[in-house]
Amino acid sequence: MKRMFNKIIIMITSFILYTMFTGILTELTIVAGLAISLIIAVVFDGIIIKRKLFPRDVGRLIYVFEYLYHFIAVEITDHLKIAKVILSRSISVNPDIVEVPLELNSDYGVSIVALTITNAPGTIAVDFDKDRSTLYVHWLTAKHGSVEEIKKEIIGEFEMLAKKIFE
Repeated sequence: MKRMFNKIIIMITSFILYTMFTGILTELTIVAGLAISLIIAVVFDGIIIKRKLFPRDVGRLIYVFEYLYHFIAVEITDHLKIAKVILSRSISVNPDIVEVPLELNSDYGVSIVALTITNAPGTIAVDFDKDRSTLYVHWLTAKHGSVEEIKKEIIGEFEMLAKKIFE
């Protein structure tokens, strides 16, 4: 069994995610979660992780869970903001496409940040200029200010976490 450490890491991560999403911790969910996690680890090891993992790579998993935590928090707050805009008697939208410079070198990092932005209500990643390292984002309730303020409002901590995960 080559790459056993990879399989163990994939299995543990899959099991944690499975138990988080089921929301219940019973004997059945533990057994089902372990079985599903084992299958995922064996089948997808070479696909999910291309290289052999080392113990120092496990630290990146902490940032993955931190990314998920921030993602869920942003999803909830952005849904509430958009609901407020929709339910308001005076609709206050200011749609605009803004440029957001990124400091990411990894294609995976850029992709995860763009997908996160697109999944959040009120923003859609439209294009990425690789030469300028700039993400173009359609923002439903655009606020104008400095580039740093716009970047902080749209991306927040996602870029920093993506950098820690993928670079």
